[in-house]
Amino acid sequence: MGKLRIPPEELKRIPSDQLAWVELSDGPVEFMDDPIDEVINHRRLPGEGDFDIPGYLEACRSIGYDGPWGAEVLSAELRALPLEDAVKRTYEATVAQFGAGVTNP
Repeated sequence: MGKLRIPPEELKRIPSDQLAWVELSDGPVEFMDDPIDEVINHRRLPGEGDFDIPGYLEACRSIGYDGPWGAEVLSAELRALPLEDAVKRTYEATVAQFGAGVTNP
């Protein structure tokens, strides 16, 4: 949604019973020259790019979403790390977004 410049407020139009799973990833808003390379190798951890991750989290929570959250990060940088380090970085970056200006409805 961030890549398409869809503001977090637009998520509030989705009925909460239609939202079953949320995956978070971050990155630059601007498109790279090679979209396949961008998707496979240049996604960022939540909070490390240009997307308004806290805003999207808040929008989901405001419509009553209480389902699972995931982190989808396709990144050459992350893949280069030992598995334990990649998991720890992903967990810490993702969990930090839940405290970055997010309030409970």
